[in-house]
Amino acid sequence: MSKIVRIDSPAKINLHLDIFDRREDGFHDLFSVFQMISLYDHIEIREGSNGGTCSIDGPFDFPVQDNLMYKAVTLFRRATGYSEPVHIRIVKNIPQGGGLGGGSGNAAAVLRALESLSGITIPRDEIFDLGASLGSDVPFFLGSPAALVRGRGEYLEPIEPRTDYFLLLVVPDFSINTGQAFNALARFREKHKPVYPLSEDEVLKMYREGEISRWKFHNSFLNCLKKEHNVLEHIVNLFYYSNADFAGMSGSGSVMFGIFSRQEDCVSASEKLSESFGRMIFANPLDTAMVAALQFS
Repeated sequence: MSKIVRIDSPAKINLHLDIFDRREDGFHDLFSVFQMISLYDHIEIREGSNGGTCSIDGPFDFPVQDNLMYKAVTLFRRATGYSEPVHIRIVKNIPQGGGLGGGSGNAAAVLRALESLSGITIPRDEIFDLGASLGSDVPFFLGSPAALVRGRGEYLEPIEPRTDYFLLLVVPDFSINTGQAFNALARFREKHKPVYPLSEDEVLKMYREGEISRWKFHNSFLNCLKKEHNVLEHIVNLFYYSNADFAGMSGSGSVMFGIFSRQEDCVSASEKLSESFGRMIFANPLDTAMVAALQFS
Protein backbone atom coordinates (compact mmCIF):
# COMPACT_ATOMS: atom_id res chain seq x y z
CA MET A 1 0.00 0.00 0.00
CA SER A 2 1.51 3.33 -1.08
CA LYS A 3 1.08 6.72 0.55
CA ILE A 4 -0.15 9.76 -1.38
CA VAL A 5 -0.42 13.36 -0.19
CA ARG A 6 -2.59 15.88 -1.97
CA ILE A 7 -2.38 19.58 -1.25
CA ASP A 8 -3.80 22.72 -2.84
CA SER A 9 -1.15 25.40 -3.24
CA PRO A 10 -2.73 28.89 -3.20
CA ALA A 11 -1.69 32.10 -4.89
CA LYS A 12 -1.25 35.38 -3.04
CA ILE A 13 -1.74 39.03 -3.80
CA ASN A 14 0.07 42.03 -2.35
CA LEU A 15 -2.53 44.52 -1.22
CA HIS A 16 0.27 46.95 -0.36
CA LEU A 17 3.97 46.79 -1.27
CA ASP A 18 6.78 49.16 -0.32
CA ILE A 19 10.20 48.33 -1.78
CA PHE A 20 13.03 50.10 0.02
CA ASP A 21 16.58 50.88 -1.11
CA ARG A 22 18.94 48.09 -2.04
CA ARG A 23 20.95 46.64 0.83
CA GLU A 24 24.68 45.94 0.81
CA ASP A 25 23.97 42.24 0.21
CA GLY A 26 22.04 43.07 -2.96
CA PHE A 27 18.58 42.41 -1.54
CA HIS A 28 15.84 44.94 -0.85
CA ASP A 29 13.87 45.26 2.35
CA LEU A 30 10.13 45.44 1.87
CA PHE A 31 6.95 46.08 3.77
CA SER A 32 3.84 44.44 2.42
CA VAL A 33 0.37 43.12 3.14
CA PHE A 34 0.19 39.55 1.79
CA GLN A 35 -3.12 37.75 1.32
CA MET A 36 -3.65 34.17 0.13
CA ILE A 37 -6.45 33.79 -2.41
CA SER A 38 -8.61 30.97 -3.76
CA LEU A 39 -6.57 30.30 -6.89
CA TYR A 40 -4.73 27.01 -6.59
CA ASP A 41 -2.16 24.74 -8.14
CA HIS A 42 -2.99 21.13 -7.29
CA ILE A 43 -0.07 19.02 -6.07
CA GLU A 44 0.12 15.27 -5.48
CA ILE A 45 3.18 13.62 -3.94
CA ARG A 46 3.65 9.89 -3.63
CA GLU A 47 6.48 7.66 -2.57
CA GLY A 48 8.12 6.06 -5.60
CA SER A 49 10.29 3.05 -6.30
CA ASN A 50 13.57 4.58 -7.49
CA GLY A 51 15.75 5.01 -4.43
CA GLY A 52 16.70 8.52 -3.40
CA THR A 53 15.23 10.26 -6.44
CA CYS A 54 12.70 13.01 -6.98
CA SER A 55 10.73 13.27 -10.22
CA ILE A 56 8.27 16.01 -11.21
CA ASP A 57 5.44 15.79 -13.72
CA GLY A 58 4.31 19.28 -14.70
CA PRO A 59 4.35 21.99 -17.39
CA PHE A 60 7.96 23.07 -16.95
CA ASP A 61 10.53 23.78 -19.66
CA PHE A 62 13.64 23.91 -17.46
CA PRO A 63 15.77 21.25 -15.72
CA VAL A 64 14.09 19.56 -12.77
CA GLN A 65 17.03 20.48 -10.53
CA ASP A 66 16.12 24.16 -11.01
CA ASN A 67 12.56 23.65 -9.83
CA LEU A 68 11.79 25.05 -6.36
CA MET A 69 9.79 21.93 -5.54
CA TYR A 70 12.83 19.75 -6.25
CA LYS A 71 14.96 22.05 -4.10
CA ALA A 72 12.36 21.81 -1.32
CA VAL A 73 12.63 18.01 -1.39
CA THR A 74 16.42 18.23 -1.23
CA LEU A 75 16.34 20.57 1.78
CA PHE A 76 13.74 18.44 3.55
CA ARG A 77 15.94 15.35 3.11
CA ARG A 78 18.96 17.16 4.55
CA ALA A 79 17.00 18.48 7.52
CA THR A 80 15.25 15.23 8.44
CA GLY A 81 17.14 12.29 6.96
CA TYR A 82 14.05 11.24 5.02
CA SER A 83 15.31 9.26 2.02
CA GLU A 84 12.30 7.68 0.30
CA PRO A 85 12.00 8.40 -3.44
CA VAL A 86 9.14 10.74 -4.28
CA HIS A 87 7.18 11.60 -7.39
CA ILE A 88 5.45 14.98 -7.65
CA ARG A 89 2.59 15.71 -10.02
CA ILE A 90 1.30 19.25 -10.35
CA VAL A 91 -1.62 20.82 -12.19
CA LYS A 92 -0.78 24.49 -12.71
CA ASN A 93 -3.53 27.11 -12.61
CA ILE A 94 -1.57 30.04 -11.18
CA PRO A 95 -0.07 32.18 -13.99
CA GLN A 96 3.72 32.10 -14.01
CA GLY A 97 5.53 35.44 -13.97
CA GLY A 98 2.42 37.17 -12.67
CA GLY A 99 3.50 38.22 -9.18
CA LEU A 100 1.15 35.72 -7.52
CA GLY A 101 3.82 33.64 -5.79
CA GLY A 102 2.99 30.38 -7.55
CA GLY A 103 6.49 28.90 -7.44
CA SER A 104 7.05 29.96 -3.83
CA GLY A 105 3.70 28.55 -2.79
CA ASN A 106 4.50 25.27 -4.54
CA ALA A 107 7.77 24.97 -2.60
CA ALA A 108 5.98 25.62 0.69
CA ALA A 109 3.27 23.11 -0.23
CA VAL A 110 5.90 20.44 -0.91
CA LEU A 111 7.51 21.03 2.49
CA ARG A 112 4.13 20.64 4.20
CA ALA A 113 3.26 17.60 2.09
CA LEU A 114 6.56 15.92 2.91
CA GLU A 115 5.89 16.38 6.62
CA SER A 116 2.65 14.47 6.14
CA LEU A 117 4.16 11.85 3.84
CA SER A 118 7.15 11.13 6.09
CA GLY A 119 5.44 11.56 9.45
CA ILE A 120 8.20 14.00 10.44
CA THR A 121 7.15 17.41 11.76
CA ILE A 122 9.78 20.14 11.50
CA PRO A 123 9.66 22.84 14.23
CA ARG A 124 8.06 26.08 13.06
CA ASP A 125 11.20 28.24 13.15
CA GLU A 126 13.24 25.58 11.37
CA ILE A 127 10.78 25.02 8.52
CA PHE A 128 10.43 28.78 8.09
CA ASP A 129 14.23 29.02 7.79
CA LEU A 130 14.16 26.25 5.18
CA GLY A 131 11.50 28.18 3.30
CA ALA A 132 13.48 31.43 3.45
CA SER A 133 16.51 29.69 1.94
CA LEU A 134 14.33 28.69 -1.04
CA GLY A 135 12.85 32.12 -1.71
CA SER A 136 11.70 35.32 -0.06
CA ASP A 137 7.97 34.56 -0.36
CA VAL A 138 8.11 30.91 0.74
CA PRO A 139 7.83 31.51 4.52
CA PHE A 140 4.54 33.35 4.06
CA PHE A 141 2.92 30.33 2.44
CA LEU A 142 3.97 28.19 5.42
CA GLY A 143 2.00 30.39 7.81
CA SER A 144 -1.27 32.22 8.17
CA PRO A 145 -3.37 33.33 5.16
CA ALA A 146 -2.77 37.04 5.77
CA ALA A 147 0.31 38.77 7.15
CA LEU A 148 2.38 41.90 7.32
CA VAL A 149 5.69 41.01 5.73
CA ARG A 150 9.03 42.72 6.35
CA GLY A 151 12.73 42.26 5.65
CA ARG A 152 13.32 40.17 2.52
CA GLY A 153 10.05 38.45 3.33
CA GLU A 154 11.25 36.40 6.28
CA TYR A 155 9.69 38.54 9.02
CA LEU A 156 6.00 37.74 9.25
CA GLU A 157 3.30 39.23 11.45
CA PRO A 158 0.06 37.27 11.06
CA ILE A 159 -3.06 39.41 10.85
CA GLU A 160 -6.74 38.58 10.82
CA PRO A 161 -7.70 38.27 7.14
CA ARG A 162 -10.49 40.39 5.74
CA THR A 163 -12.87 38.34 3.66
CA ASP A 164 -15.50 40.98 2.94
CA TYR A 165 -14.70 41.39 -0.75
CA PHE A 166 -14.52 39.67 -4.12
CA LEU A 167 -11.52 39.58 -6.46
CA LEU A 168 -11.16 39.74 -10.22
CA LEU A 169 -7.70 39.06 -11.63
CA VAL A 170 -6.69 40.18 -15.11
CA VAL A 171 -3.80 38.26 -16.66
CA PRO A 172 -2.07 40.29 -19.42
CA ASP A 173 -0.55 38.48 -22.38
CA PHE A 174 2.97 39.02 -21.03
CA SER A 175 4.81 38.12 -17.83
CA ILE A 176 7.30 40.21 -15.87
CA ASN A 177 10.48 38.64 -14.55
CA THR A 178 11.24 39.71 -10.97
CA GLY A 179 14.79 40.70 -11.90
CA GLN A 180 13.50 42.84 -14.75
CA ALA A 181 11.08 44.54 -12.36
CA PHE A 182 13.87 45.43 -9.93
CA ASN A 183 16.00 46.75 -12.81
CA ALA A 184 13.09 48.92 -13.94
CA LEU A 185 12.66 50.18 -10.38
CA ALA A 186 16.36 51.07 -10.17
CA ARG A 187 16.16 53.03 -13.44
CA PHE A 188 13.03 54.81 -12.26
CA ARG A 189 14.63 55.81 -8.97
CA GLU A 190 17.61 57.35 -10.71
CA LYS A 191 15.19 60.14 -11.66
CA HIS A 192 12.47 59.90 -9.01
CA LYS A 193 12.86 59.92 -5.24
CA PRO A 194 11.04 57.00 -3.56
CA VAL A 195 7.77 57.96 -1.91
CA TYR A 196 6.21 55.97 0.92
CA PRO A 197 2.94 57.79 1.66
CA LEU A 198 1.74 55.49 4.45
CA SER A 199 3.39 54.43 7.69
CA GLU A 200 3.19 50.79 8.76
CA ASP A 201 0.68 51.70 11.48
CA GLU A 202 -1.47 53.54 8.93
CA VAL A 203 -1.41 50.57 6.59
CA LEU A 204 -2.50 48.18 9.34
CA LYS A 205 -5.25 50.50 10.61
CA MET A 206 -6.52 51.04 7.06
CA TYR A 207 -6.55 47.30 6.41
CA ARG A 208 -8.35 46.45 9.64
CA GLU A 209 -10.83 49.29 9.88
CA GLY A 210 -10.99 51.24 6.65
CA GLU A 211 -13.65 51.05 4.00
CA ILE A 212 -12.14 49.32 1.00
CA SER A 213 -13.12 52.21 -1.27
CA ARG A 214 -10.88 54.44 0.88
CA TRP A 215 -7.81 52.23 0.81
CA LYS A 216 -4.72 54.16 -0.25
CA PHE A 217 -2.43 51.17 -0.63
CA HIS A 218 0.16 51.20 -3.39
CA ASN A 219 2.81 49.06 -5.06
CA SER A 220 6.33 50.46 -5.52
CA PHE A 221 6.74 48.54 -8.76
CA LEU A 222 3.65 49.88 -10.49
CA ASN A 223 4.80 53.44 -11.17
CA CYS A 224 7.95 52.28 -12.93
CA LEU A 225 6.44 49.30 -14.76
CA LYS A 226 3.49 51.22 -16.15
CA LYS A 227 6.00 53.43 -17.98
CA GLU A 228 7.17 50.34 -19.87
CA HIS A 229 3.79 48.56 -20.02
CA ASN A 230 1.08 51.17 -20.52
CA VAL A 231 -1.61 48.52 -20.37
CA LEU A 232 -1.09 48.11 -16.61
CA GLU A 233 -2.37 51.61 -15.88
CA HIS A 234 -5.13 51.07 -18.42
CA ILE A 235 -6.31 47.99 -16.52
CA VAL A 236 -6.38 49.90 -13.22
CA ASN A 237 -8.49 52.62 -14.82
CA LEU A 238 -10.85 50.05 -16.31
CA PHE A 239 -11.31 48.45 -12.90
CA TYR A 240 -12.31 51.75 -11.33
CA TYR A 241 -14.54 52.55 -14.30
CA SER A 242 -16.21 49.17 -13.61
CA ASN A 243 -17.03 50.07 -9.98
CA ALA A 244 -14.06 48.45 -8.27
CA ASP A 245 -13.52 49.64 -4.70
CA PHE A 246 -9.77 49.20 -5.10
CA ALA A 247 -7.38 48.07 -7.83
CA GLY A 248 -3.69 47.27 -7.95
CA MET A 249 -0.90 45.00 -9.12
CA SER A 250 0.37 41.93 -7.28
CA GLY A 251 4.07 41.70 -6.53
CA SER A 252 6.24 42.60 -9.50
CA GLY A 253 3.37 41.93 -11.92
CA SER A 254 2.03 41.41 -14.41
CA VAL A 255 -1.28 40.23 -12.92
CA MET A 256 -3.63 43.04 -11.93
CA PHE A 257 -6.50 42.75 -9.49
CA GLY A 258 -9.72 44.56 -8.76
CA ILE A 259 -11.48 44.37 -5.40
CA PHE A 260 -15.26 44.62 -5.21
CA SER A 261 -17.55 44.82 -2.20
CA ARG A 262 -20.42 43.46 -4.29
CA GLN A 263 -20.19 40.21 -6.22
CA GLU A 264 -22.50 41.48 -8.97
CA ASP A 265 -20.10 44.37 -9.64
CA CYS A 266 -17.23 41.88 -9.88
CA VAL A 267 -19.12 39.80 -12.45
CA SER A 268 -20.16 42.88 -14.40
CA ALA A 269 -16.56 44.09 -14.51
CA SER A 270 -15.42 40.76 -15.94
CA GLU A 271 -17.91 41.14 -18.77
CA LYS A 272 -16.61 44.62 -19.58
CA LEU A 273 -12.93 43.72 -19.36
CA SER A 274 -13.36 40.53 -21.38
CA GLU A 275 -13.71 42.73 -24.46
CA SER A 276 -10.04 43.69 -24.10
CA PHE A 277 -8.35 40.93 -22.12
CA GLY A 278 -8.43 37.19 -22.62
CA ARG A 279 -7.82 35.59 -19.26
CA MET A 280 -9.62 36.67 -16.12
CA ILE A 281 -9.95 34.81 -12.83
CA PHE A 282 -12.48 35.16 -10.04
CA ALA A 283 -11.11 34.59 -6.53
CA ASN A 284 -11.75 35.21 -2.87
CA PRO A 285 -9.44 36.01 0.05
CA LEU A 286 -8.67 32.96 2.18
CA ASP A 287 -9.03 32.66 5.94
CA THR A 288 -7.31 29.29 6.34
CA ALA A 289 -3.78 28.08 5.62
CA MET A 290 -2.68 25.12 3.49
CA VAL A 291 -3.63 21.63 4.67
CA ALA A 292 -2.05 18.42 3.36
CA ALA A 293 -4.29 15.36 3.01
CA LEU A 294 -2.62 11.94 3.43
CA GLN A 295 -4.25 9.02 1.62
CA PHE A 296 -3.40 5.38 0.93
CA SER A 297 -3.79 3.44 -2.31
